[in-house]
Amino acid sequence: MFKNLKEKNIKNNEKVIEKSSEEKAVKNKITKEKMYMIMGAMWIAAVILGFINHRIEERAKSPEIVFTRTDRTVKEENDKIYVFYPKDNSITNEEIIVPKVKSKDEFLKATIFETLKKLEEGNFVPEIDKKDIVYYILDKKIYLDLPEKIFDNVTNAKSELLIIYSFVNSLTNAGGIDSVRILINNADLEKVKYANLLKDYTYKKDI
Repeated sequence: MFKNLKEKNIKNNEKVIEKSSEEKAVKNKITKEKMYMIMGAMWIAAVILGFINHRIEERAKSPEIVFTRTDRTVKEENDKIYVFYPKDNSITNEEIIVPKVKSKDEFLKATIFETLKKLEEGNFVPEIDKKDIVYYILDKKIYLDLPEKIFDNVTNAKSELLIIYSFVNSLTNAGGIDSVRILINNADLEKVKYANLLKDYTYKKDI
């Protein structure tokens, strides 16, 4: 009987030992998995912290923009010139858009040449070389030197006055000019065909 009990105890002990080994193996496996998970989480946290630290350092290097000013002013790319010219035996005007000018001198020059262009288009004057037209300003008076050929197409006193006042009205409308003195080939002439040129011309609406 004692022998049988002894054998039973030995078998039970073997089972306990066997069971303990399995449990230990499972426990070790779970422990390892936990360690791997913890290490993985730590590695991910280290990567995230490193990225955040890098961003903070980069932002520290560049100045922070506190306020950005936006300019709402529309920049003008062009200028407007009011040009006077003959039409239906009287004088009329038109708004001409020209590239933005940098100075008053350029504005007056553009006014003269745009006026000349309208006169040429209407065949009131022959084609004129721009270099033959010069001017200079004294106080608020402009001396406009024109070539004599500008009056070649003139047929009567009215047509001559329309040419003269095309320049006079355009220039006195440009601002800063009160009167215009017409010179011919850089000289004071009493007249070319009809009009008296030995006087200062001022703006005149009705010709």
